[in-house]
Amino acid sequence: MSVLSTCVVVLLFVALGHAQQAIIHTNYGTITLQLYPQDAPKTVANFVNLSTTGFYNGTYFYRLAAGFVLQGGGYYNNQTSNITVPLEYKLPNAEWTVGLARAAAPNTGSSEYFINLANNTQALAPGGSSPGGYCVFAEVIGGFDTVRALIALPTHYVQEDGMNEFYKPWPSVEYIQIVG
Repeated sequence: MSVLSTCVVVLLFVALGHAQQAIIHTNYGTITLQLYPQDAPKTVANFVNLSTTGFYNGTYFYRLAAGFVLQGGGYYNNQTSNITVPLEYKLPNAEWTVGLARAAAPNTGSSEYFINLANNTQALAPGGSSPGGYCVFAEVIGGFDTVRALIALPTHYVQEDGMNEFYKPWPSVEYIQIVG
C-alpha cells in the first residue's frame, strides 16, 4: 500500500469516526440520523443546539402527509425557536432524508423537521411552489421500524383540505441525543 493510499484510508477512518449522529428517542422507539454538517452547516448547528439544550424534549411528531413526509419539531407543545436558519439547499429530498421545515418563504426554517417518506426531490426542489427548496441536513440510518410504526398510527384531519393530517394523540419525542 502506498503512502498516499494509507493517508487516504486514515483520513476516511478519522472522518467516519467523527461523524455526527442524532438519536431521536420517541415513545415508539428510536430513530438514528446521520447529520450532514458539510452540506448544511448552519442547519445542522441549529438542530444540534436545539437538541443539546433540550428544546425538543417533549415535542411531537404531529403531522403525517402519507407517502410524503412525517413532520415533528414542537408545533403543539407551545415551544417556538426564535432562531431562523438561512436556506442551505444542496442535497436532494430523497427517501429517508431529513429536511428543515419552513414557512412559504425561504430562510424561515427554525425547529421543525421532516422525514421524507418518498423521493420528494422534484416536489421540494427550488422553484415552483417551493422557492429556494427545502434543506436536507440528515438521513435516517436506523430505526426504520420506528418510523414505520409512527406512520401506521391513526390520524385525523384538522381542516377539510386534506393537507393537514394530524396525529391524535401525538407521538412524543422524549429527547434527541447527539453522538460523535
